[in-house]
Amino acid sequence: MSDEYLTSLVGIEGPFKAILSTTGATTLLTAGANGTRVTLIRATNVTTNTPTLALGILSADGLTTYRLRGAIAMTSGQVYVDEDGARLLAGEKLVAQAGTGNEVHVTGLYVDPSRGPRSTPA
Repeated sequence: MSDEYLTSLVGIEGPFKAILSTTGATTLLTAGANGTRVTLIRATNVTTNTPTLALGILSADGLTTYRLRGAIAMTSGQVYVDEDGARLLAGEKLVAQAGTGNEVHVTGLYVDPSRGPRSTPA
């Protein structure tokens, strides 16, 4: 691994989670002043229906959504996993949108560089 990659991951890792209860965009995470690196996104269809799922980054001014994943139809019980990650700049938001409310749950992990490296026990 390159030093640049390792440096980009310095910080405290934290979870995020949301139930997409409406068909509107749901904010999963808002980047702080130093930005944020999303390391994992996992979306689960918790029904036997086929809701759609879209993921994106909403600009800090709220005017533009950059799609990470265009709308896909999820099959019954399907789990979608994105381990490619994404970098959010200060004020940007990670958003998810489902075609039907209360059918998709989203969880994930992010690294907050403003919180410093996690200490390890002696």
